[in-house]
Amino acid sequence: MDVDTCIDAYTEMSDSIFQKVAHRVTLSGKVQARFDSERLTKSIKAIIKQHGLQEDDTLLEKPAQGCKV
Repeated sequence: MDVDTCIDAYTEMSDSIFQKVAHRVTLSGKVQARFDSERLTKSIKAIIKQHGLQEDDTLLEKPAQGCKV
């Protein structure tokens, strides 16, 4: 994806993922997350599918190599 396509995808994705919550602390004192990780996962998989790939394809061409020092 080029930079402009990435920006467009992020803009579309951010509307559904990052939603303002009135109170981030619950009555039990727990802090709520700023975003729903399940929505993030679904959005990323949808973008991958839009570009003709399988949602579970490995995007890294070769495995990371260890330190050469």
